[in-house]
Amino acid sequence: MWERRAATMGVLLRTRQMGDVEAAFDVCEPLMRERAPAVREAVVALLTEARRSDPAAALEFLGRWKGKGDPRILEALSS
Repeated sequence: MWERRAATMGVLLRTRQMGDVEAAFDVCEPLMRERAPAVREAVVALLTEARRSDPAAALEFLGRWKGKGDPRILEALSS
């Protein structure tokens, strides 16, 4: 669990400073069904940064996961 969280948070600054949303999506893709709360929290934080950097790309990514990803992740991002 901690490795998955660390991987997610490791991309956060890259996304924030460089706008690299593709790196964020690559890391989040396998974690969209994550059950561990600490990892889900990191996924939400990273996708929030991606949404700030490129709202259209983030919306497209989240649209692909609607109905398939963990609803807690998607709900946290909708607020």
